[in-house]
Amino acid sequence: FKQKTAYEIVDCDWSSDVCSSDLGGGQPHGRGLSRGGRQSGAAFVTADLLTRSPFDVARERRLVIIADWIPPDFGAVGQYMQMRARALAGLGHDVTLVGLSSTENSTRHETIGKGSLTEVRLLTSAVPRASLVTRLLWTIWTNLRLVWASFGALRRADGILFTGSPPFLIHLLAPLRFLWRGRLVYRITDFHPECLIAAQPRASGALALMLALTKFWRRRVGGFEVLGRDQWKRLAESGIDEARITLVRDGSPVSFAGAVPEPLPAALAGRCRSEEHTSELQSQSTIS
Repeated sequence: FKQKTAYEIVDCDWSSDVCSSDLGGGQPHGRGLSRGGRQSGAAFVTADLLTRSPFDVARERRLVIIADWIPPDFGAVGQYMQMRARALAGLGHDVTLVGLSSTENSTRHETIGKGSLTEVRLLTSAVPRASLVTRLLWTIWTNLRLVWASFGALRRADGILFTGSPPFLIHLLAPLRFLWRGRLVYRITDFHPECLIAAQPRASGALALMLALTKFWRRRVGGFEVLGRDQWKRLAESGIDEARITLVRDGSPVSFAGAVPEPLPAALAGRCRSEEHTSELQSQSTIS
């Protein structure tokens, strides 16, 4: 499945997909800049991502963000996290962004506004797709490398932001929580192992055990960011305190100014709040 910037219409939430897996109306943060006046299209939603912060610059200056493929490599999660890292540096944080590269190992330092950004790229082969086993082994090895490469920064960090890509990072960061003084914030992009379970033709005891362990570690994470209300609902149903969940959409990295919104799909007719409310939401969103 492909994640979208789209309608958020009460229970008719097209804003995110629970799964976009390589393996198979929340409250805003209390920190960051004001939204300002309403804008149309994806630019408004992207500004939401770049101006909300789960971290207090006065108390949590040093941050680590762990993602997958960082530009110029293609990867939606890495692209957004690089944008987020630059925005947080501009607010005064010292940010270390650790991710993957298809070309070389590299470390780059940059001063941005009142803060700084260090980008650490690890040379990594492409995700193997020949079998589930090879992909799982690639994921385990890649996660170990990411944590090892960021270990020193993680020990010094006041705040740690990680995503669902690569999957299963929570199984390293949460158990090692006693080593990090910084608060863990999990930005849910995909649900694992739920995506893998949904792709299986029959139930698996091993995956059921993995899901139980994953939920155990989720309950020990300091906070969550979700892309849509569907993800919010799934976390809440699994026992996560809703006070620890914040809705912060990715939005679009490019402008759709002047684009004409798509009409509400016929399948959703009559299932949403009102014609007037739908029209307002369409004026603020685009379907990709």
